[in-house]
Amino acid sequence: METGIGVAAPPARECPECGAAVPRDERYVEWCEACDWNVDPGAPDPESGRIASVRRRLAQQVVCDGSRQDEVSAELAPARAALARQVIRDFAG
Repeated sequence: METGIGVAAPPARECPECGAAVPRDERYVEWCEACDWNVDPGAPDPESGRIASVRRRLAQQVVCDGSRQDEVSAELAPARAALARQVIRDFAG
């Protein structure tokens, strides 16, 4: 199929939900602009193997440590405020 300027249009397929034309480009996930079919196709299957498993565990620990950091920060807020007051008194005095 030619467009008007001598460049071939990308191939298309029919949307399984609404029948609209869905352009095909191997670099991108196919999705239907008309009905949003396949807009969020889901995460790819996790990589298999020991190294991939270790990476997933480490990533999960980082996420968990990040949420714990918020809790620790809240617990330390009163101590930080008291320290700030002490520093202000020392410099003002």
